[in-house]
Amino acid sequence: MTLYVITCWSLCTLTSALILILLVWQRFLLVKPSVVVIIFFHFCIQWAATIDASQIELFLPSPWAFACLTNVFPLAVLSLAVLLLRRSSRQVWRRLVEPIDRAPKRQNIACYILGVVVITISAYYLSQVPFRETGLYAILFDPASSTVARERSLKSLDSGFLRYAYSFTISSFAPLLAALLWTRWIYCSRKARFWKLLQVLPMIAIILVATSLSGARSFAVTVLVCLGFVWAFARGFPLNPLYAIGGLFVSLISPVLISIYREGEVYSTEK
Repeated sequence: MTLYVITCWSLCTLTSALILILLVWQRFLLVKPSVVVIIFFHFCIQWAATIDASQIELFLPSPWAFACLTNVFPLAVLSLAVLLLRRSSRQVWRRLVEPIDRAPKRQNIACYILGVVVITISAYYLSQVPFRETGLYAILFDPASSTVARERSLKSLDSGFLRYAYSFTISSFAPLLAALLWTRWIYCSRKARFWKLLQVLPMIAIILVATSLSGARSFAVTVLVCLGFVWAFARGFPLNPLYAIGGLFVSLISPVLISIYREGEVYSTEK
């Protein structure tokens, strides 16, 4: 092993150890977006660059500069995240973990505003693209033409404002509204308010439908992932691999089944 490979493996291992320590003893730092980004960067980029370190050293003209970007950068960001704004991070963490009943009026106002935005933009979308011409309708009733219907439903939006408004709504406003509704569901479940539980679930179902009108499944998955993160934060972000596996299964099972149905495959365990 060359000095380059040893250095990459050492720094990557050190980053993994710091992340593990953070997850076990400094879990409140997960509320910082920079920490979340670095964790994803570590697993998706840093480990990949470390495993292929020998090849990178041979083929890149400046491998040490690349090593600084993939190894020194996450260590520097983690160090700053651990040292800075710890008090405010603890406060935000306590608000996420403790029972959610601190500002119900503000949450209700936010839900009303976001709900109006999501319904208005979705209705505007359906006024330009009839439901029978949407990608969602094609997936449900005409799977063979769903790919074409998805492209047509997006290209049928002549208004640039509507294209950007719908895209921003399903990628930002809808997941945020679902997360706020889910926090209320968690609080009501703790207080055994079953009537309000039944009110929240249909609203989340409507959000999932609104984000899937074009036929794209990634936006519905984003909503489900947001719900998973809200649930995890409400429970103190437990380090249980079964929760992660279960959440991944719930998030991906619907788009996978839709894809199989769209391609016209048959559900069977036989080879």
